[in-house]
Order: sequence, then C-alpha cells, then structure tokens
Amino acid sequence: MLLSEILEENSVQSIHNKTKISIDVLNKIIAKDFTSFKKVQAFGFISILEREYGRRIDDLRDECEEYFAANTKEEIPFIAPNAIKKTSKPQWLIWLASFGILALTTYFLIQSRTQNDIPVYKDDANLTILSNSKNNIETNAAMNTNMIKKDINITTPALSADSNTSLSSDNNVTGSQQFKIIPKTRLWFGIMNLETKELENSIISTAFDIDTAKQWLIATSKASFSLQTSQGFKEFADYKVHYFKVDNTGFEEITKEQFVALGGPKKW
Repeated sequence: MLLSEILEENSVQSIHNKTKISIDVLNKIIAKDFTSFKKVQAFGFISILEREYGRRIDDLRDECEEYFAANTKEEIPFIAPNAIKKTSKPQWLIWLASFGILALTTYFLIQSRTQNDIPVYKDDANLTILSNSKNNIETNAAMNTNMIKKDINITTPALSADSNTSLSSDNNVTGSQQFKIIPKTRLWFGIMNLETKELENSIISTAFDIDTAKQWLIATSKASFSLQTSQGFKEFADYKVHYFKVDNTGFEEITKEQFVALGGPKKW
C-alpha cells in the first residue's frame, strides 16, 4: 500500500479522527518531513497508520529509512593505546528502551481513542460530525436544531441541560407499543423514518420515548444503554454499535448489513 492510496480516500481530518495522531504531526508525515522526529518516533507514527489501515505503507517506510540512514551520524570513539577498556551498555538495553517508548505511545493513543467514542454520521444529502469537544457538540446541536423535520414524533421527559439533542419532540407518544431508550451515560444515536427516509441524530443523557406508530431504523454509538418496551427492559452493556428496526409490533435488533439493505446510511 502507498501513502497516496490512503490520501485518495481519506482527508487529513478523517485520518486524525481514526488514528488520534495530531494534525501537525500528520502534515509532516504526509510531507515526508522527518526533521523534527527521532527515528523511533517517526516509525512509531508509521506503525499506528499501518495498524489502523491494515497494511504496510511501503513508500513511507522506505523514505523514512533513507532519511535516517543519511542523517544519523555514528560517532566512532577514540581509543588511546594501552587505555583501559570501558564496558559499554549492552545493545539489548537500547532496544528495550526504544520498545518501551513505542509501547507507551501506542497505549496512550488507544486510551484517548476509546474515551467518549462517538461515531461520525455521513450521508450524501447531509453531513453531521459529532466530536468529543464540548464546543463542537454545542455547535452541532445548534446546526441540527435548524434541520428538524416536524413530522417525526419523538419525546423526552424533563431533558437535562447537558442533553444536546437535534431530534423533534412532542408531548404524546401515539404508538401502540412502548419503546424508550435509556442511556447509562451520554449516548449518541441516529434514527431514520422508513417511510420518508429522513434522518435525525442526537446525544442524550436521559430517556427518550419513540413513537412506534411509525417505522424507524435506529443506530447507536458504543455506549451502555437499555431499552424499555411493553414487555420489559433489555440491557446493552457490551459497548458495541447496535442497529434496530422499530414499528408498532415492537423492536427487532438487526445487523449492519440488514440496516443498510433497509436504506440506512452506509457510513457513520
């Protein structure tokens, strides 16, 4: 795989969102400017890119190797005649230290990525990006509010101040079946009206009632939540993305393939 192949399908921002490598570092890596990195740092960032995109990036590795081969000076110590030989540090200690630095870098990047994991919703007619930044969440909520379609009946009792929602609301649920999404912490979910194909999304921290008089497709983020129906509660604490089809007969959990086949967005 070549670096250009990744850039053809992904912007710098999307690569940053996927790898959590800073924009400044990514720009230097893309420009193949390794002057501000140590060798172990440069190859560490390349390894993260290869891990996230599943293949070895040959041209980037080769140019990085050539740069450090040409710019790393090896000092040859002067040994005086009859001088007492000093014991140098074993080479394996240097390799162990380098591996430790790389392992710590990878660990902190993974930790940062798994906190508040909110998917990115992408559609040809509408593009909404939800980030972990408080400012971005507030901005997206204001933008999405202007896009609300009044014919979607979704209610919530006593929303808290931090529940940034872009979904339409009403005081009454007209469906014959009860369907309520109850988040344990903050939960992002997207919803599509199967009849009108209109899309909405929201970040909630309190329960939402869904009007089951209409048919919906629902997708959630990786967060702990439960569903309350007329038959009782069902817990979802596996921190995976879930997909549902909801109508007046109740709800059915479906696969991503079934979700897409029914008309749901292909990319989140």
